[in-house]
Amino acid sequence: MASQGCQIWLAVPHEWHPAHQTEPFRTQSSDDGKLQIVPVHVRGSLPGNVPARWNTRTISRLLRDVRPDIVQIEEAPQTQAAAVTTAVARRLSLPTVVIVRDSVPPSGSIMQRRYARQTLRGAWGLIAVNGVVAGRYAEFATTRPMAVIADRAVRPPLETVQPADDDFMIGFAGRLVPERGLDLLFQACVSVHGTWHLTVLGSGPEQERLENLAERLGIAARVSWVGGRPASEWHQVWPTLHCLVVPSRTTDAWYDTGGHHVLEAMAHGVPVVAARSGVLPDIVGEGGITVPENDPAGLAKAIRELQRHPDRRRSLAQAARRRILQEFTEEVLARKTVEFWRRASSGSDAASP
Repeated sequence: MASQGCQIWLAVPHEWHPAHQTEPFRTQSSDDGKLQIVPVHVRGSLPGNVPARWNTRTISRLLRDVRPDIVQIEEAPQTQAAAVTTAVARRLSLPTVVIVRDSVPPSGSIMQRRYARQTLRGAWGLIAVNGVVAGRYAEFATTRPMAVIADRAVRPPLETVQPADDDFMIGFAGRLVPERGLDLLFQACVSVHGTWHLTVLGSGPEQERLENLAERLGIAARVSWVGGRPASEWHQVWPTLHCLVVPSRTTDAWYDTGGHHVLEAMAHGVPVVAARSGVLPDIVGEGGITVPENDPAGLAKAIRELQRHPDRRRSLAQAARRRILQEFTEEVLARKTVEFWRRASSGSDAASP
């Protein structure tokens, strides 16, 4: 954002509890000339699903003193923080843009639904993090501007390394739960001939069942269980893979939002074979092959295509990296966001009731 000529005031909770940590993280005020961090006292920022309540006076004072050109709300529309910030900004005639991430309508209390209506009624524009979410808010876009801008960015390496064309190396990355579809990939691999190996990056409650499935299918010797690894270590895995397979299956309560591992793999020039689940087709684009959900035969056909045709594989690898450079770097997402801010704030009557 700084490279786009922006000065940012970032209002964040005075403390929160990161996952898997018992002690809260406490925010410190800071100002480096381009980014100023403003801690806001929050009640209810505890582990679990306790709704957090932000200090309204601090938010009001910040907006009155700074009077920003635009206010971007990162909290979900149905939260007290989003509703209060929208209301204060509206009284001050400050344009607001709201980030939305929920494709599945959240179940909430009467008050949370009221907060959501108040937030969306006062917003001048909406940023949806993917096309599935944008579809849910399509009605909003009939009267006010909306953009689809990813909320994940990657930093591609300066150069990529491709594995040797000996054993064909297949990768899977994700939590070991039914929605991720590793069982479908195992079924597909039975139909992949020649020398191949599958690296499973991840852990979860389904691991024992999946290990037993690999044994029954006769492929256990070709599967390596790497376990969960910090994201900082993923870069060591991508150069060893000829393709990443993402066989996700959609449920009533979940769809694939295209995890960071998909973007990272593409940035490292790894072509992706993905089910048409959630936003995966939009992310993969020309950087891989998509197949119907719950289709082991389709997965197997795509994997065999990459295995048998190195030129096709290398072409997709280049396309995958090119897509990341064009759509998912920090610079690209910052530019798109600033452009949308200007478009949203230009419509002074956009938020009329």
